[in-house]
Amino acid sequence: MGKNKILIITCLDKEIDSVNSINENLIKSYREKFICEVVELENTNNNSPLLSNYNELFNKLKTSTPDKIIVTHPAVYKSYFFLTLIKTLARNEVNYVFHLYGDFIRKSRQWFALEEYLIDKKILFIAPSLVYKEVISKFLLEKSSVSVVPFAINENAFFYSKDERIQIRTRMGLKDDDKLLIYTGRISTQKNIPLISNFFSGLNQKKTKLLIIGSTDDFEGGTVGESVPLGTNYQVMNEIEKNSNVIWLENIPGSELYKYLSAADLYLSFSLFHDEDFGCAPVEALMTGTPALLTSWGGYKAYYSPEFVHLIDVQFKDKKFTMDVESSDEFIESLTNINRLECTQFYKNKYSITAVSDLLYKTLNTNFHSFKGFNQSNYILSKKVKNYFYSKNILVEENYIKIYKPFWELNEN
Repeated sequence: MGKNKILIITCLDKEIDSVNSINENLIKSYREKFICEVVELENTNNNSPLLSNYNELFNKLKTSTPDKIIVTHPAVYKSYFFLTLIKTLARNEVNYVFHLYGDFIRKSRQWFALEEYLIDKKILFIAPSLVYKEVISKFLLEKSSVSVVPFAINENAFFYSKDERIQIRTRMGLKDDDKLLIYTGRISTQKNIPLISNFFSGLNQKKTKLLIIGSTDDFEGGTVGESVPLGTNYQVMNEIEKNSNVIWLENIPGSELYKYLSAADLYLSFSLFHDEDFGCAPVEALMTGTPALLTSWGGYKAYYSPEFVHLIDVQFKDKKFTMDVESSDEFIESLTNINRLECTQFYKNKYSITAVSDLLYKTLNTNFHSFKGFNQSNYILSKKVKNYFYSKNILVEENYIKIYKPFWELNEN
């Protein structure tokens, strides 16, 4: 390895497919512009028995240090491998690039444990949205150490197909003037799925169907200020499915999603999830030319365009969140009469692998700042917030407001 070469450290996440997809597309984006060597960790446990397998790599790095070390997967930071790597290269000149995900605050203890090893290193933190940059910056003494580069969406996997639209709609018995609304992603109260169902129930059922694609999960907690028991998400979907105009497909391969998104007329997501730093599913829909009705929350704000996306305003008042979902039905007609190819091109220009690769190249050729440390007072806040994440008490917890306020107040446009 040498100058202008980078080492990417990654791993596989067995629980969340979207993280693996983000990770894969990030690596593809780097490979378009950089000479890369990729190390994929097989185990990120602190006492990994596989560490000895990397001794050859550690010895190689001591004598041939890459220009930059890129970490593209959130599980890497908690690994014993990563800590050993930093110690091994303590005296070497190397720049570090850390791609941050929505779990940064929940995993803040692990980050702060690394502080002493990162001090004075040349580091660039990359957030996937301006909103999340504002959140992350609260935890850093040097706020200019954070840049914004969105996660990439594979343009070869998500595109508009008129032929597939016709086939899917014919199979579903839809007429040309019928409306097909769609949600794709995790089936979880974290994503406010019941609210999507309620919104759909208020529409003309004779001319509209709702397609939900995804599998249920039992990850801890629901949406903001809500705690749900195990099995709740499956029960929710069983109840929603009682509406004959709702279709739930659990096991659609990712390679097939573009067909159903092409068939749909409008994508819906009303998420108020803590980790909504970006949100791949809405962009995947938009890159197939499917317009979107979204909450004005977290990373979703970046997708707004007057032609293709309507954002439902989220208000925080009297210690609770409110949003007028019902009145948003007036936007359905205008959103579903767009030029789909124009929509596809608009979001491809911003979120395709090629577009993100260009932005990464530009970003990584800026000056890296010496890491000065984390903001200890906000670390204390984050520990308090973590204790309240899935409690109704969170919305009266001032620390939560201090940290997450950009999620509903910051305007990216």
